[in-house]
Amino acid sequence: MKKLTLLFLLLPAFYAQAQDSLENKILVWEESNYQNGFGHRIYPRDPGIRTQLNIAARHNSATWTDMMTLTSDGKVGIGDTDPQVKLSVNGDALFKTKLSVTGDITANSNYITNGQIRVKPTAFKGSSAGIKLGDGSLPLPDIEFVVSSYSSGFGTRLVPVDIQDGNGTTFLKFQSRSQSDTWNDVFTINNRTRTVAATSRLLVNNATDDGTTALRVNGDIAAKRLKVMQTGWPDYVFQPDYCLPSLLELEEYVKANRHLPDMPSAKEVEKEGLDVGEMNKKLLQKVEELTLYLIDMKKEINRLVQQNEDQQQQISQLQSKK
Repeated sequence: MKKLTLLFLLLPAFYAQAQDSLENKILVWEESNYQNGFGHRIYPRDPGIRTQLNIAARHNSATWTDMMTLTSDGKVGIGDTDPQVKLSVNGDALFKTKLSVTGDITANSNYITNGQIRVKPTAFKGSSAGIKLGDGSLPLPDIEFVVSSYSSGFGTRLVPVDIQDGNGTTFLKFQSRSQSDTWNDVFTINNRTRTVAATSRLLVNNATDDGTTALRVNGDIAAKRLKVMQTGWPDYVFQPDYCLPSLLELEEYVKANRHLPDMPSAKEVEKEGLDVGEMNKKLLQKVEELTLYLIDMKKEINRLVQQNEDQQQQISQLQSKK
C-alpha cells in the first residue's frame, strides 16, 4: 500500500518530465524483435500550416506503417495521413451496432450493404419522400439489381430518362438482361401521357411465359376501353365471288361438329384461350353471313308471295270465265 501511494505521488512529476522530453520525439513500443519485429510508435510531424500526431505500427516487418493521424485543426485520418475532413478512412469500416448520421451521405463509388437500407421519410416539395435519388441534375441515377454475374450476367434495372423535348417528358424504363451484358427494355412509363409501353415480354401475377406473348396476366383485367388493332376485317363476305355455304350444308356441319364453321370448339378455347381480335373478326363474319342468309330468305319469301298472288289472279280469271 505504501509503494502504491508513492507511485501516485510521483505520477505528476513523471508526466511533466515525459511531456518535456517527448517534444518532437518518437515514442516507440517494441513488443517483440522476433523475425522482422512487432510494435507501435507515436511521433509528431509538422508538414506546414498544421501539426500532426501520427500513430504507426509494424507487424513482422522492419517498415513502420502509419495507421492513424490526428491533426492540430481537429481532423482524424485512419489510413490517411492527410485528412481533409473530420474523419477520413482509407479502407473498410465496420460498425457492429449502429451508425447514426444526421446529415448527408455522399458515395463517390459503390455503396455495398448486406442488410437493409432504410431511409426516414422527409418533406420533399410538399410531400413525404421516403427515398429520393438524385437532385434533378443530369444524368439521372439508375438502380440496378444484378442477381447473378454468372456467364454474361442476369438482372433488372430502373433507368430514368429525360428526353428534353421541351414538354417535360421523362421516361422510367424497366430493363432486364439474361446471360447478356446488354440491357433490354421491358416496359416504359411515360410521365406526361401517363402511359405504359411494353417492349418485351411482361408477366404479371406469376403468369407463365410462353416465349412469344408480349404481355401475360394471370388474373382479371378491368378497363373502360380496349382497342385491338386488327387486319383482314371480313368485308370480303359481301364480295360477289364469296362462296356462301347453303343452309343445308351449314346444318350438316353443325350436326357433325356441334359448332359453326371457322369457329373454335369449346375444348380448343379451354386449352388455347381466346384471341379477342380474331374472335371479333369471326363473329362479324358470321353476322355478315347471317345477313346474306336473311337477304336470300327475304327474296325467297317475296318470290313465293308474288307466286301466290299470280296463282290467285289466275284462279280468279278462270272462275270469271265460267
